[in-house]
Amino acid sequence: MATTKTNYIQSWDTIHQNGPFPSQIMYETTLAKNIPNKIQRYNDASTEIQRLLTICVQQQVGFRAMGSGWSLSSIAHHHERMHNNAAMNIHLPVQSNQLHPSSNFQSDNLFLFQTGTTLKEVSKHLTNYGKAIKASGTNSGQTLVGAVSTGVHGSAIDVGSIQDCIVGIHLITGPNPTDQVYLERQSEPALSDSFAASINSRVIRSDAMFNAAVVGLGSFGFVMGLVLEAEDIYLLKRYVRKIKRADALELATTFNFAKSNFKIPAELENNGDGKRPYHYKFYVNPYNDQEDLVTEIIYKHPYQPNYPDPRPEAEKFLFNELPTLIASIAAKHKGLIPAIINAMKGNIFPELDKDTTGTISQLFGDGAAQGKVFAWAFAVRQEDTVLALELFTSLVKRLGPVPGAIGIRFVKASRATLAFTQFPVSCVIEMDGLQWKGNANMKTMQEVETALVKELIASGMAFSWHWGKNADWGYAGLLDYMYKNKAEDWKEQRRQLLTPVMQKVFSNRFTETAGLTENVLPAPVIV
Repeated sequence: MATTKTNYIQSWDTIHQNGPFPSQIMYETTLAKNIPNKIQRYNDASTEIQRLLTICVQQQVGFRAMGSGWSLSSIAHHHERMHNNAAMNIHLPVQSNQLHPSSNFQSDNLFLFQTGTTLKEVSKHLTNYGKAIKASGTNSGQTLVGAVSTGVHGSAIDVGSIQDCIVGIHLITGPNPTDQVYLERQSEPALSDSFAASINSRVIRSDAMFNAAVVGLGSFGFVMGLVLEAEDIYLLKRYVRKIKRADALELATTFNFAKSNFKIPAELENNGDGKRPYHYKFYVNPYNDQEDLVTEIIYKHPYQPNYPDPRPEAEKFLFNELPTLIASIAAKHKGLIPAIINAMKGNIFPELDKDTTGTISQLFGDGAAQGKVFAWAFAVRQEDTVLALELFTSLVKRLGPVPGAIGIRFVKASRATLAFTQFPVSCVIEMDGLQWKGNANMKTMQEVETALVKELIASGMAFSWHWGKNADWGYAGLLDYMYKNKAEDWKEQRRQLLTPVMQKVFSNRFTETAGLTENVLPAPVIV
């Protein structure tokens, strides 16, 4: 049987050291070693999670699942009970006889991944089947469930985010036998009722509930597994160039890659027009508005074996993880914020005219945390890219200076109710850097966060904030401004799925502060 270790802790922190946060107990469940059948071992773990939920209900305490601790907000934290999912990483390919009779999916593209499986593990397993994930963020260290549940942005302008690759969700909503649910969209059934029965679940098919629960922020129950739709393995070719700022911004607002002044000679149509890329991103140094912009542009190609190993070159792209770049600058200047900012007034991005070909997992690897890192990320409509960037850079120079650099990418809209990439084409503006404390010459990190939210709202610009990033989540009216009636729709679907008791169990101070849940149990007693 699966076993759980109970660790009595006083505090917990994110991988990027955004805490520490007070907490009491961290559970760690290990899969049974004496059950050879994968589905039986998977179900045995579900039984163990329900045992833990029984304890939480009896003791009237909250419960929060944690993946890799990658979020920079406190979204994964609970002051009473937390669960480390890392050891639960079963994967199962879907068989053709498990498809729903009305399914339009191909069975060989569908896989069930258990809650603790990281994106790196997902890609490894998919590669063994000649498949690949459709989109990824810049990092594969997160768990699949953690990335999906917080609605992380993707990397593809025509695909969407990671949650948009999910077609089925296995939720544990309480301690009772009927509290295991297999959830799909009614409009897109994927797997059969008999498959749901094989994981001891009852079936709910509802577009509204699925769209709410897929970016459920850990509050729709314990996500035991996700059914992911992959595709045939492919290659990506990444080009990194410095191009004129005006050309980069023009592409950002128009996507007119065909007629742009900036073209990659190897990526042209027969008539000489530029091809539409898979991914487009550029980097901005907020303290030097004269330099050309480092631009990363990626094209998708059919898979061919025997391509050169991309990892030696990929490791040289320091700016692919902006905290790594800022940390390298800090190391040269002994970590002093004024010295870092002064260094950023020059050209901080390396000149790497490199072309790298690899799979999606090779080009978007698992980076490492670099000390006490912060990150802000918000999405705006594509047509507001320049206006939002000007507002942002003006603010960070005026109230800071802030020790960070900016990356801008573009992502297709997500269908998830509370996905922050909610616009037809979402321009995601992200600043990564080192945490700092304020002084007489610069505001604190928290003060700048609040001022940024305030100015975005005052501008009248539509925007939404990344759930897993630093922000003033308690800012009055923020949730309603970003999502309007969508937030109430999300809460209504949650009320339909969870009993009042389990709504309390699966809430935490983050969701309460953000205005998504009520009646979180008080008094974080440390034991």
